Amino acid sequence: MKPKSMIAPMVILSLAIGAEGRVTAAGDQTAKPAKQGGYSVTQLDAGTDLAASVVHHMSDNGVVAGDALSPVDQSFAWSAQTGLVLLTLGGSQSIATAVSPNGIVTGASDTTGDAAVRGFVWTVAGGIAEIGNLGGEFTVPQSVNSSGVVVGDSMTSDGRGHAFVWTAAGGMLDLDPAGNDTSARWVTENGLVIGTISTEMGRSVFAWSSTTGLSSIGALSGDMQPDYINQHGALTGTYYNGDGSAGTFFWSRATGLMDVGTLGGDEIYPTAISESGTIVGSGETATGEMHAFVWSGPGTLRDLGTLGGDSSLAYAVNGSGLVVGRSTTAGGWEHAFAWTAVGGMVDLGTLGGPGSAAKFVNDAGTIVGTSDRPGHQGQHAFVWTAADGMVEMPSLGRLDSVWTMSANGSFAGFSSGKKSVEDQHAVLWAPAAPGGVQ
Repeated sequence: MKPKSMIAPMVILSLAIGAEGRVTAAGDQTAKPAKQGGYSVTQLDAGTDLAASVVHHMSDNGVVAGDALSPVDQSFAWSAQTGLVLLTLGGSQSIATAVSPNGIVTGASDTTGDAAVRGFVWTVAGGIAEIGNLGGEFTVPQSVNSSGVVVGDSMTSDGRGHAFVWTAAGGMLDLDPAGNDTSARWVTENGLVIGTISTEMGRSVFAWSSTTGLSSIGALSGDMQPDYINQHGALTGTYYNGDGSAGTFFWSRATGLMDVGTLGGDEIYPTAISESGTIVGSGETATGEMHAFVWSGPGTLRDLGTLGGDSSLAYAVNGSGLVVGRSTTAGGWEHAFAWTAVGGMVDLGTLGGPGSAAKFVNDAGTIVGTSDRPGHQGQHAFVWTAADGMVEMPSLGRLDSVWTMSANGSFAGFSSGKKSVEDQHAVLWAPAAPGGVQ
């Protein structure tokens, strides 16, 4: 099987948010102990022979997918009903590439004897099933929706990579049988497919649906790369100019293609898009610093500033426009921040150590991330809510990393006793009740 690095491209300050969305300081600067957090941590590979594992994807109903790192190099799915299940079609390696909102896992695996790479789907009820191919040696799914529609790219008999759509009822459909090199990157809940077309002239982005067929979304300058999409089909990505500069674009069926603009410098990159179509990311200013930005339509690009230092980066934004990320402070450390249009950027503080970062936020305003602990005692996950501020999460050891979050406030990643691959384990943090800390 091709290495995963080759397959993938083919593939503490307590705060309160008021009614107007304002973020304000409100109380004790000491984070609460983990035992008061109302969250549990579950080691997903407990009771197995796995020595190391990580999480990459999570559904809204609690299905988690990731990779086992030792002693095997295979992907896994986990649910409360099934426990951890290794995902393989008989070969030595596999990778999970996506999970639908309702828990359908898709990915790619070597077949028996590592003769070929084939795509699969996995469900709690039905287990794993191969999805077929377009005649060549590999098939790599990239996305799946709650109806079980899978998209990705598959090699044809003449050795070209073609975008495909697959359903259990209809099998695999080649989206561009004319012969271009194409790859399908996403499928939304309503069946809109986004992908790329590569020619001698460069890389462009296409949209496909069963009613409209395949068409280009348009062009700005240079190669275009789709980066993030929401379930309404609003897309953001990066375009690369010949002079080395990079811009950010927005596209939807309703608006067409739009250039987000710049913060005065040569580079600007998206990191997330909300269900309401708001983009966040990081862009170079006229003086060369990288600052977090937010954009919600033509003429709205806004530099979010910093916490007193010279740089900031936005990681996520929710449907209400609450932006989270990290920023350098006047003292040179990086701290987690929350930003709203009314309250501006506010330092979320730390768990007692020098640094922190806010990675995800859901529509309930629950923020999750990681923070250094005092006295070089490692880095633990935290949850922040308006009611409780920053709360330290239980951990398996010294180092936590947060990779994904669900709508109900559960989140997943890995936890380890030391900074080495041999001692990191996939974990799930889950609230005692949906929506936040109890």
